[in-house]
Amino acid sequence: MWSLFAIALLVSISTAQESAASPQLEEQDYYYDGEYLAEQEYSGNRAAFTGLVSGTAAGPFGWVLGYAIASNMEVDVARRYTSGLSRRQRGDFNLGYRDYVMKKRRRRFNLAAAVGTAVFLVVQSNKDENK
Repeated sequence: MWSLFAIALLVSISTAQESAASPQLEEQDYYYDGEYLAEQEYSGNRAAFTGLVSGTAAGPFGWVLGYAIASNMEVDVARRYTSGLSRRQRGDFNLGYRDYVMKKRRRRFNLAAAVGTAVFLVVQSNKDENK
């Protein structure tokens, strides 16, 4: 009975020493770092302007065409942010940055294109009434 107690005590002491000797290092999540930096830098104003112009100029057709173009545009991440990172860290950072920029670009474009399309439809309906 005492021998089982002694073995259990030794095992618990050795595992406590191992965990104290090698603390778990908290790994930084570079995906969220990339998202955070993109949030600070990217405004989406150019996408909004493009959406407004394409929706106003060509209505729903311009919205669809502009969305296809805006969705396929490349997102460039400045090398100064990733120069000191490993390959995996750089990939995570770039992915987070690009994901955020693409989401915001699409959101801003669609909102402005909806407004532009509404303007287009109002103008078209007024043209029809004046004839």
